[in-house]
Amino acid sequence: MERPTKKVKLSSGKTLEIYTYITGAENDALERIFLDAQNVRLTSAQEREVTFSASVVKDAQNKALEMLIVSFDDSNENIIDRIGALPSNQAREIYDIVDSIGSDDISEDHEKKGESGNNSQDS
Repeated sequence: MERPTKKVKLSSGKTLEIYTYITGAENDALERIFLDAQNVRLTSAQEREVTFSASVVKDAQNKALEMLIVSFDDSNENIIDRIGALPSNQAREIYDIVDSIGSDDISEDHEKKGESGNNSQDS
């Protein structure tokens, strides 16, 4: 099954085509980036110290861009490099759009079914 996409017109006039949701496997891959970067040290029987390099955030962000952007300005070539070459405000706009995918991945139809299911349980 092919995943749905949507095209977003950016303030620069360029077009970004993105998947409309993140898959479970993609979410796991992003979480794995953070988990692999953690250093856990037990400081006592009840305390632990968890640290990680802040650069892991950028690694996860780039991975999300790779997984979720179908095309940028009608091309799927060198997307990460092309976004990185943009002025920072334009790149930030793209990062914000990609970041919002995880919170927007439930369709309106699914929400309505969930609501009707909840209502019928209340009856």
